[in-house]
This record gives sequence, C-alpha cells and structure tokens, in this order.
Amino acid sequence: MRKEAKTPFIGRTLQLIAGGLLSCSSSIQASEITVDLWVLSTGVSDSSTNQNDSEGTDTVQNPYLVTHQTSLPVGAATTSHDLSWDSSFGYFLIEATHSLRDVPTHSAYAASSGSIIFHSSSDLLIDLSAFYTYQGLGPEFTAGYGIQVVDRSVTPQVCYFCDGAVGGPGMLQPPNGSFSTSTSAILPADHSFRITYLFRLSDAIGTGTSAVGTADGGLSFTLTAIPEPSVCAHLLPFAAALIYRRKRG
Repeated sequence: MRKEAKTPFIGRTLQLIAGGLLSCSSSIQASEITVDLWVLSTGVSDSSTNQNDSEGTDTVQNPYLVTHQTSLPVGAATTSHDLSWDSSFGYFLIEATHSLRDVPTHSAYAASSGSIIFHSSSDLLIDLSAFYTYQGLGPEFTAGYGIQVVDRSVTPQVCYFCDGAVGGPGMLQPPNGSFSTSTSAILPADHSFRITYLFRLSDAIGTGTSAVGTADGGLSFTLTAIPEPSVCAHLLPFAAALIYRRKRG
C-alpha cells in the first residue's frame, strides 16, 4: 500500500517538472534581440569653400553589408558596415578610413559617425572594442573618437560605457598616434540601449604645408542573449533522481 501511494505522487511530480522544463524552454526560445533604429553617417566637409559630401542611412536592414564613400578635393571618408543579428546573437563591425590635405586657410574634416538603438527580451552580454590610428598630420590637425553605450529606459539615462580621446598636433601632440578601448558588460532585459560612435579627422586652419593626414579605425561589438536564470538546470537533476527512485521501486 505504501509503495502504491508513492508512485502516483512521483508521477504527478514528474508531470509538474516536465511542465516547468517546457516553460523554461519556451522562455529561452522567446528571447529576441531587436534593432529598433539606426542612423549611420559618413562625410567630408570643407567649410572654407562650403563644400560637403555625405552618405548615410536611417533604414534598418538585416544583414547590412554596405560601404559608404565620400570625397572632396580636400579629403575623403569611407565607412564599411558588416551588421547582422538573430534572436540570440548580434555581430556589428564598422570600419572607417579618413584622409585630409592641408591647404592654406581651409578648415575641413572627414568623419564617420552613427547611432544604433536596440533592445532584447533577455539580458545581453555586450563585448565591445574600438580603435583609431592616425599619421602624417599637419600642424593644425586633430584626430579623435568617442564611444557611448547608454541605457535609454531610465531617467536620468545611464552610460554603461563612455570613452573618447583627441590627439594630434592641434593638441600639441605628435603627428602620429593611436587610441584604443574595450569593455564587456551585462545589459538588462527589456531596456532600450543606444550605442553611438564618432571617428573624426580635422584640420582647424590649414597652413599650406601640403601634408596629407590619414586615419583609420573601427568599432566592433557583439550582443549575446543570456538565457533565463538556471531554474531548468536545477530541475533536471531533481527529475533524474525521481526517475531513478521510481525505477528502483
């Protein structure tokens, strides 16, 4: 009699655990990385001659494998984009190349910039790295970059990662240099995040040295969905123990 009483109890318990495991599985499969909006821009400008050339987009596409190219007599800017994602993983690579010529009385810049807004129904692990390297800059040249990862869902907004730097002769530094940065963080589920980036090569007031400054850099980051807390992992050994007891009984 005692043995017969145990069997229905174990059977009902296994049914409950099976239901819990199915619920966990459905929850994990439901996690989704969504890119809501982006603005991607590439441009070169010569303010002294009022010339500008720019290219960009605010239309989200998946995947996005596109190169933007702009040029003027004073310089050029090129940005390549390799952006793609699915429900559990996202890969984002942006690479920039800039050049400027130092000519008398000209103020100019070449830049790549953008903003990407995204969210996920599960926590996200973000791994991010960026760099910007410059060489051959003239006396009034500067080179700089800025990266931000901001939580838009709270007030005031929280910057999970904010980094930037400016160098070059215009900052009383050598004509050659490099910046780099990296970070990893856990971003909470159901929050909206914005990543912004800027890479810019500038010539404040050309002195006519005919120097050609160049720079290249890039931003790379991945988003990895983190499954729900390990309830399923705790349920599995419990279920196995009950099955073992049932077989022995």
